[in-house]
Order: sequence, then C-alpha cells, then structure tokens
Amino acid sequence: MGRGAVHNGVPARSRARAAVGVAALICCVLCAPAPATASSGAARLLRARCPHHFALPVGPFAHRRVAAAERGVAFILGKRRRLNPPIDWHQNPFHSYPWQKKLNELDWLDPLIYADLRGHKRAMRRARNVVLDWIRQNPTADPHGFRTAWEQKRAGDRLSRIAFIGRRAACEGLLSHHQAGQIVRSVRVHAAFLLHEASAGGQVTNHGLLRDQGLLVAARYYGFLGGASRWRSVAANRFEAAIRTLVDGKTGVHLEHTPGYEQKTIEHLQAFLNLMGGHQPKLARLLKKMKQADGWFTMPDGDIVPIADTPFFKQAPPYARRIAKGLSGLTHFLRDGFAIARRDNSYFAAVAGYHRAAHKHADELSFDLFESGRRVIVDTGRRDHTQVAGKARGLPGPITTAAFTKSSFAHSTLVVDGRSFDLNRPPYGSAMDAEGAGDGWFAILGHNPLVRSQGVRHQRLWLYKPGRAVVIVDRLRASRKHTYSRYLQVGPGIHARRDHHVVRLHDRHGFHGTIWSRDGKPRLYDGSLHPLRGWYVRGGFNSLTPRVTERLQSRGRNSRLIATVGLGRRPVLAHATGRSAYIVHVRGGRPVKIEVNRHGHRLRVHARRLR
Repeated sequence: MGRGAVHNGVPARSRARAAVGVAALICCVLCAPAPATASSGAARLLRARCPHHFALPVGPFAHRRVAAAERGVAFILGKRRRLNPPIDWHQNPFHSYPWQKKLNELDWLDPLIYADLRGHKRAMRRARNVVLDWIRQNPTADPHGFRTAWEQKRAGDRLSRIAFIGRRAACEGLLSHHQAGQIVRSVRVHAAFLLHEASAGGQVTNHGLLRDQGLLVAARYYGFLGGASRWRSVAANRFEAAIRTLVDGKTGVHLEHTPGYEQKTIEHLQAFLNLMGGHQPKLARLLKKMKQADGWFTMPDGDIVPIADTPFFKQAPPYARRIAKGLSGLTHFLRDGFAIARRDNSYFAAVAGYHRAAHKHADELSFDLFESGRRVIVDTGRRDHTQVAGKARGLPGPITTAAFTKSSFAHSTLVVDGRSFDLNRPPYGSAMDAEGAGDGWFAILGHNPLVRSQGVRHQRLWLYKPGRAVVIVDRLRASRKHTYSRYLQVGPGIHARRDHHVVRLHDRHGFHGTIWSRDGKPRLYDGSLHPLRGWYVRGGFNSLTPRVTERLQSRGRNSRLIATVGLGRRPVLAHATGRSAYIVHVRGGRPVKIEVNRHGHRLRVHARRLR
C-alpha cells in the first residue's frame, strides 16, 4: 500500500476508485437493459472453464452428513432442518436470530460443494436449486427491509457460495441460459452492495474481512465480467488495511479480545493469501506469527482458552495443538493484554486489555487455570447467541443471559460495590504491566483501569507454581470505604464445600484442590437465579449450565487481599511480609518466601524455603 491519505483503513485513492466502481456497478445492475446484461454474462458463464476446487476451505464432511444434505437436510447451528425449495428465507423456527442469519449465509451448502468436488452430480443439482430459489426470492439488495440477509458478513459469505455453485453448475451442464443469467445478475447485485459497504467506511471488524473475501471469490470465478478487476482491487486494499488494524503486527495477536477469533482470522488471512496468489510476503510472515500465538492460546486439553467470546468448548486446529506441545514458559503478549504461563500439562492465562469494543467482556484481571488434566478455574465462554427467545427451563431470556456472560460476575474478577465494569468507555489498550519467572514460580502483574471511575485503584499480582498453587494478591487504594467482591469461577464437574476459610474442591476423577482466603467469608453459588451467578455456557440452544462460583467479600478502603488456589488436598496459606515479599505455606511442608521486584515490564522472582 502507498503512503497516501487513509480514512477508516482505506487509502483515499482506493476509496475514490471504489466509489466510482459502486456507481458504475449500480448503474449496470439497475439502469442497463436487463436482458442484454444477463444474456452477455450468461453466455460467458456457460463457456467458462470448470473450477476444480473451491477457493475457501470446505470439509471434510462425514458420508452421513453429505447423504443428509443431498436429501435436503441442513444442519444449522446444530439444528437439523429439512430445506427443500421453495424455502421460506424469513423463517425462524427456533426463535433464534443467529439461526436465521446462518440460514441466509448459505454456508450450510458446503457439504454439497464438498460432495460435488468428489463427483456427486446429485449434490450440485440440489445446491443449484437452493441458490436459484434464494435469487428468485431476493432479486435485489434490500438492506433496510431484509437486514437479516443484507449485512456485509452474510452477503459476503453468500456471494462466495453463489459464485462458486453457479460456476460449477454451468460447466457441468446444469444451468439453462436463463438460469445462468439469474446467477450473473445476483453476483453483480451482491458485488455492488459489498463495494458500497467497502467504500462507506465505519468500524473495522472481522465482518469486513468476510465481505472482502466474498468480493475476491466473485472476482476469481467471474473475472470475465466487466468490473471484476475493480472488485478485486477494492477488496484487496480494504482487507489488507483491516487485517493490520485487527492484528498486532509484532505479536500476531488478534485485538478483538477473543482467542477464538484468532483462529477465525487466521483462516480468513490464509484464504486471502490463496486468493491473491500468495505474493504477499509481509502478510505471510504475519500469518506465521498468528499461528504461533494460536498455540499459546491452546490449553493442554486441545481446546482454545475460553476468554471473552470464545466458546467454552472449541477445539484448536491441528497446527495450534502441535505448536502448543512445544511451548513452555511465558508469552510476550503483555502489549496485547494477555499473559500466559505453561509448563508440561499446566496452563495459566490472565487477561486485562481493551483494544476494541467488539467481543469485549468485563473481565479485567480474570484468569484461567488448567491442571491435572482438567480446568480448575475457567471463564464462562461465549455468550449464548443461539438461545431461544423467552424463558426456557426456568432460565432468564437470551438478553439477560448475554448480559450476564459479558459481565464481571461471569469472570474471576474483583468488583467494587457490586458493580460490573463499565464498558462504555474508550478502549485503554493493555493493562498487563509486567511478568517474570524464577525458582519454579511465575509472576504476572496487571491493573484494572475500569474501576478508577469508582475512586479505586486496583492492582493484581499472581504467583503461580505449576502443579502446586496460585497466589492472588489484590492491592486496593481508595479515598473511602468500599465493598470488594472477588469471584472465582470453578471448572464444571468440580464439587465444592465450605470448611471455615477454606473451600475444598474435588471431582469424581480424583482431583483435589482448595481455595483459601483470610479476608472475607466465602459464599458459593451453583446455578443461582437471584442473583444470576454460578453458570457457564456449554454451547448451543438453552445452554447455560450450572457450575460452582465462589465469592469472597470484604469491606475496606486501602486493602491488600490475598487468596490462594491450592492443587492438592491441603490448603495453601499466604501472607505478605513487606511491599514485595510473601510467605507461602502448604500445610505439612516448609514455608517458602517469595520476593518479587519489578524492573519495567519484567518481574524478578526469587523463592527460597524457610527453616
């Protein structure tokens, strides 16, 4: 890209070209004589060579899934639905807006594309029928009347499928001249809409990547149409500008606060490089960094750590699992709001960052702990987008559910006076301050800028020894007294019981652990509705599932609150012996004195056993 003026991530020259392209395409689509336009494009489509692969990743799909798709059975967000043309594209049988959106994206046709590429002509006939049905019922862009379908991500995904299926059906002799004209007209309508979206500016999100991906796919398969080169030019410029906005170029970390979107963006970038012919060395290097980062976000069980909008159970791709096996020590992601420590089968991840509003949760200074083959302390996961409307099984409605899973009460945070953190504030960047390791211990330091509006300064230090314990030190400063509530989200399947200042943890597989704090009486929630506490998002429809959440509540002005998570039957006790020294004691063993000294972004950690 050049050094010219840039607005909303798009160079001024590119925006000008895009604007001209929008006008030209809209004129072509809406003003030119329809039969001549359709006839010319249709003839070229019917003469075009047959593409031997889809430009986007597709499959593999099990034989049963393909057979069901060929019979007209679609699987959308885990729900089985028979969809034979004519299809009601406004239907919402599960009272789920996300399901309705996925219906109109047409990516549920991918099993048919997969089957067609392996010689199943029956699959392409069904895919053709569905695409033509959608086009007949939606001949023009209608972003105001049918917003479910005419949004940039959904239109981009749909254009990719319409473009490829139309091209394959034509070369396989499955399209009449009239049907080919319908395909060409729809491709032009989608391209004009997406070009307008690309030139209109607005916030850069991952949806824009899919918008431009759709334009690039259409340009590849319909390069014989006038304007296709402009689709490619505008989409390529916009995509490259967006990826550099969404991803930290130094670390490869996606800045929408959600490790699950790291994987999605890797897929989009890989597809972009393939569509551009791979002649993008800088972006290829960025892709390599992103895959390395994806390895750090992969827990020992092979799932992506469920921070923010990452689903609770989301398996990492094979490359990330391979990378994760070779990682040990600390990350270098402080600038992005993450700190991760791992060793063998032990994993700890802390978060405090706010770069973009998309997918942001009120989870400052929350953390995830994986030990002994299981999740011990773990975030709640992606809010329940797919929950049906109204109440189900006594649970609150989807709006309340989404608000809870984004709130501080669904994360292992410290809240002031019972208030979730206010996200209606400008992004502050990263609040992870320093990290270091020494004598078998990891140390991570961060602060929470979002409680300053309440007159409180909060800094949290974690001391973590894999396989043994986590010590959580919260230092608070305020001009008046406040109520401080610390939440710990216990992993599903772990049972808990109170024993004075200790909460004892165990599961049926032999895991034992403890949570201890001298400050504040522990209270346990397990699927509580009033208040809404003690849940995680299992996934799918009506998916809030009970789990134990512990609350430690105390009142004070200037406080240093210490809690521990012990990994074993015996509780771990800890207390401060100065500003930067702590005594950690596991009953039955010798106490350890840990000294932590900060030098910029590095923490020096020294631990020694006491007599």
